[in-house]
Amino acid sequence: MNKIIYAIFFIAILNSLITLQLINNNSICGDEPQYNGYALNLINGNGFVYHNKYSWRPPGYPIFLAAIYSIFGLNSFTAVRIIQSILRALCVFIIYDLVASNYDKKTGIIASLLWAFEPSSLLISNYLLTETLFTVILLLTILLMNYAVKKMKLIFIFCGGFCYACSLLISDRAIVLLPFILVWLFITIPERKKKVIYCTALLLTSALFVSPWSVRNSLIHKQFVFITTHGGKNLWLYNNPYYPFIEGSTSSAYQKYKKVTTVMIKGLSEAERDKMMYYAGINFIVTNPIIFLRNGVIKFVRFFRPYPIITYHTRLIDILIGWGSYFIIFPAFFVGLYLSFKNKKYSLLFIMVVYFVILHIVDQADLRKRVPAMPFIIALSSYAYSFVLNKYFDWYSRLIK
Repeated sequence: MNKIIYAIFFIAILNSLITLQLINNNSICGDEPQYNGYALNLINGNGFVYHNKYSWRPPGYPIFLAAIYSIFGLNSFTAVRIIQSILRALCVFIIYDLVASNYDKKTGIIASLLWAFEPSSLLISNYLLTETLFTVILLLTILLMNYAVKKMKLIFIFCGGFCYACSLLISDRAIVLLPFILVWLFITIPERKKKVIYCTALLLTSALFVSPWSVRNSLIHKQFVFITTHGGKNLWLYNNPYYPFIEGSTSSAYQKYKKVTTVMIKGLSEAERDKMMYYAGINFIVTNPIIFLRNGVIKFVRFFRPYPIITYHTRLIDILIGWGSYFIIFPAFFVGLYLSFKNKKYSLLFIMVVYFVILHIVDQADLRKRVPAMPFIIALSSYAYSFVLNKYFDWYSRLIK
């Protein structure tokens, strides 16, 4: 079994290197210059700031970039992409362990093999974006939570709490995950006393490691800022009277949104803008529930459709990658979802899919944001493949023992 997993790991490395060579791009665009700018300012001793924004992005990924630059030199984009490709390949081991412990070893093998070839994560690992690092840390968090319940050892909760805090400091979207994990722990742990102890330990450990950053933000902005000042912008951008539209487009809907937003935040500080847009987004959802639900359906379709949102920088390879990942993984995923309901396999892997769906019904939903969800989608796909192979093919049970 170990030989098979190591072979799949080397396949994942090879696929990553091939993708890196095919893309062969040493420029950055979109959100990449922001992360790069924060990293360069850290290296140059200017602190965590970019264009006079002190908390616009979480610190985790820029610190990751700065660490690489300190070893390989400034703007070492190729080094970043190689390291991210290796991190992505290492997920093979985590995915195998997670899926094998929740289903069986054969299903774990299928899941790790699907991940080795999963194209959207291969593509995103070649960009200076948070998704690859966030996916690795998120998987470690879920693996440790899984260990905590199966082995009933508190040390895994403490380690999982640390990893969860790291995931928050990479992407503030992880804040929505916390109630899902707490509910799962409370339902899964049999003893009432341990339920309280484990949930409390997770909360305290996470707070311990995140609080220094929150204190730093609050001192700079003279008001409480938890992780970033970017969350309000995202909430309002995807929950406003003019949505749906494509950010940065020339469409009349986006131009109306941009005009209204410019007036709304004029003269406000970085933190005040964040709170104003949070208020505007929440107010829109509360006062327009029918439109919110309609938009939620649109985002659900976008999250699960086989091709990315078409924008001015979308390339043919992006579209092909979207289609490739869809037809190998997603039909089986929906079957695995049904089988999980039917066989009552409500594992943490299943809970994670629910978390991503709910998150992206409210937030941005596209191929890039789907990448961290792919290991959990693959887990359910693998369950479907394994179920069918076990039921209809005798050689399958003999092939992998």
